[in-house]
Amino acid sequence: MTKTLLAAAAALALGGFAGQAFAADAGNTQAVTVAGVNFADRTAVETFYAGLSRAAASACDSYAANSRVTAADRLCADRAVAKAVDALNRPVLTAVYQERTVGQAQRQLASR
Repeated sequence: MTKTLLAAAAALALGGFAGQAFAADAGNTQAVTVAGVNFADRTAVETFYAGLSRAAASACDSYAANSRVTAADRLCADRAVAKAVDALNRPVLTAVYQERTVGQAQRQLASR
């Protein structure tokens, strides 16, 4: 099961930034629009990041009760978000992503 999140090429339309990020795998697709997102505004970026994370989790959810499958779903979603953030190449979005992933890793280590 290979699922990826690809950022489609962004288009400049009528003075505004328009584009979409997609999560896809064998029919599992979630679209997250970047149209109207002010990537210089941290609050707007955090809202966008939350939606991106939800879309990745939804696209990668196999609805399995098996813990190994659930771990694979999380890994899929994590990779999908990482690829989308990298493809979008926006400094504030990258900073939010790094803060969230470092914080998540620290919490996981602390719980062991």
